Amino acid sequence: MESIQTLMEESAQDAVNYANENYEVVLDYSFDSVKSADAIVQLLSDTVIDDQTMFTLSYIFGAYLGEVYRREREGEWLYVEATDSEPPQTFFKHGEKTFALPSKVYHVLNGSSDETLTEYMWKLFDSSQTH
Repeated sequence: MESIQTLMEESAQDAVNYANENYEVVLDYSFDSVKSADAIVQLLSDTVIDDQTMFTLSYIFGAYLGEVYRREREGEWLYVEATDSEPPQTFFKHGEKTFALPSKVYHVLNGSSDETLTEYMWKLFDSSQTH
């Protein structure tokens, strides 16, 4: 079975390919590229998306955000199995903190987040700085 790290790296690459093929946008895993990924997700949030497509886009763009973070600050992916009350979930873990990045993208896509992905990532990067 493929490791969660490999799966998320491949999913992030799917986001890179999606952005390039559909929007002619280059995502290069830099922090600056988060703005471009955010702009694409914002555009998509204004369109009608079926549930499966929304899940897929949430997953690949969430993976992309995590891979940007991992390359800048380190960290790892964490997969949590389903329970009776919760579906399976994928988190990004840095130190003791975990971030539900695919879930964050999902909330932006469906319009239930007041915060952009760029704002969210700025907060994560800022909170990971050692003072």
